[in-house]
Amino acid sequence: YAIIDASNTLYKIEDNNAIKDRMKSVLILLIIIMLLIFLVLFSMLGNQILNILAENKNFKNIIDDLVIIYNAIKWPVTFLIIFLNIKIIYRIAPSKKIKSEETTIGAFITTVGWILSTAIFGYYINYFGRYDLVYGGLSNIIILLIWVYTLSFILILGIVINTMKYNKS
Repeated sequence: YAIIDASNTLYKIEDNNAIKDRMKSVLILLIIIMLLIFLVLFSMLGNQILNILAENKNFKNIIDDLVIIYNAIKWPVTFLIIFLNIKIIYRIAPSKKIKSEETTIGAFITTVGWILSTAIFGYYINYFGRYDLVYGGLSNIIILLIWVYTLSFILILGIVINTMKYNKS
């Protein structure tokens, strides 16, 4: 609901239907949850999942082909899925009808930001993150919250970019 409220504030929309906004917020929440699960499973942990599959004797023959295919499609598929979903969020979030073309630049910048932050956090977690020595099991939650906070900031930044373009025209 905060995304809808921020969109309405930035687009300077004063009259809105609270029930309709709450229903839209549930849809936006589901989209964001699916995106986060996709980012964690496909982008950040994809190589580890393939390594686990490589240990299984049933997948031994095809795992090398899967690794090549995964490495080839990882970032283009990630970009496309994030871009389309962010564009949907930016289109339905305001309580005013916004054209799809008016959300493209913000969705593009948000997608690039999400991919970069996901790659940086994935790299950091794989090679440098040793918070478990200090914080124990809570370290994973701390890193996850920092990542989600960064993605949220980038999402709002995209809305701001879209409204700047919208208010110019």
